[in-house]
Amino acid sequence: MDDCTIEHSSELIDMLESENIPLFLSGHLHVQHFMQNNDIGIYEIVTSSLSTPPCQYGVLEYMENESFSYYTKQVDIEKWARKHQMTDENLLNFNTYSPPSLNRIFYNQAYDAMKNSREEETGDIFVQLTETEKQQMSRVYADINSACYGARPTRLWRRR
Repeated sequence: MDDCTIEHSSELIDMLESENIPLFLSGHLHVQHFMQNNDIGIYEIVTSSLSTPPCQYGVLEYMENESFSYYTKQVDIEKWARKHQMTDENLLNFNTYSPPSLNRIFYNQAYDAMKNSREEETGDIFVQLTETEKQQMSRVYADINSACYGARPTRLWRRR
């Protein structure tokens, strides 16, 4: 409702409700997220990016009784690599390789943002942080983002 809300979102919600549509799917953020707005009863599902570890995709099952189920499935990169006789150890051991690699990318993003920021040039907050504080903040940012990208929703059901 608040972050990354599309322009005219209330009009979209009204339209979905008027057509009795219980579910809204999007993928712009590239992170797996789901919620049900208690005020309006519409499920919002933001699907993760298939190319970002854990390389998962969403499965939506819609039944005749108008209930639905949503869950994620992970692509088995290691199985694919073995089947295609790949020799890249990172692909053959993808489940071990990808989590720390993704975490390192997020860490570097956070650290570089503090290190190269305009605030640092003008003497604002990032200059006042110690090197240890910058590293700790970067670790927290990396851990939180890694968890968000790899979120796995439990099954969602909606009965009418």
